[in-house]
Amino acid sequence: MRGADENGGDVRRVITRPGYENAAHDPPAVSPGARPAGPARRRSARRRGRAAGFGHNERMSQLVEDNPARHRFEILVDDALAGFVDYRQEPGVVTLVHTEVDPAFEGSGVGSALARAVLDQLRERGDRVVPQCPFIAGWIGRHPEYADLVVERP
Repeated sequence: MRGADENGGDVRRVITRPGYENAAHDPPAVSPGARPAGPARRRSARRRGRAAGFGHNERMSQLVEDNPARHRFEILVDDALAGFVDYRQEPGVVTLVHTEVDPAFEGSGVGSALARAVLDQLRERGDRVVPQCPFIAGWIGRHPEYADLVVERP
């Protein structure tokens, strides 16, 4: 989030998420013949967040900021655009229209981090939310602490 602090300086919100540091999260070892080969194996790795180079003992630096010129919130992971939430702004109400996460970052928690940061920033600004996007609506449904931000369509 870009804004100004009390001294007029530029402020950004940075979220750092540790990688999976517990070996208990790793899938059990199986014989090489039992593992999928080719594209199926790559898809499986992508779901675990490894296609983008995020292995179990690595950290991802995440930055979520509002890009008002493009009417969207963007999440940068290690300085790469990993996803965004498009919105429509009205006085006091923001309609969250569409969420997109780059396939290379799927399964690594980027979508959830984006949803949480967007809703936190909107709460700080005093805005209410119309979750038109199914992903955001579902995320709020699983996190009732954000339900107070939701308003019916005007």
